[in-house]
Amino acid sequence: MVGKVLTGNGITRCEKATYALVGGDELSDAERDQLLQLCRQRLDAFREQRGEEVFAHRSHHRTPFSGSIKYRVLTRARGRCECCGAHEHQRALEVDHVVPKNHDGSDDLSNLQDLCFRCNAGKREAGCVF
Repeated sequence: MVGKVLTGNGITRCEKATYALVGGDELSDAERDQLLQLCRQRLDAFREQRGEEVFAHRSHHRTPFSGSIKYRVLTRARGRCECCGAHEHQRALEVDHVVPKNHDGSDDLSNLQDLCFRCNAGKREAGCVF
């Protein structure tokens, strides 16, 4: 998802499934090291400010959806967020449970939906469970 966001905003480009910084070839080794250090500092500051619980919604004991399941859900949704209608080229889409697993929701296709990151995050923040 990060690659899609950065590429969509012209910060990176994707070639043969590899992301590269736009203009990165023009950086010196020292500038590249400085950029990496700055990125690490920002990530550390983000974790310090928000805590590791910011990643708590990413369950470590669950198996991720297979590519074929994701494809079927995306195809059914016609490449759009099922909440706001944003197209997959506008925002990264995520497969999400309609009824969450922690509320006895299943991994059946009928209980899966495509949501953009914004709608999925908003659903979590609002405390919605269905």
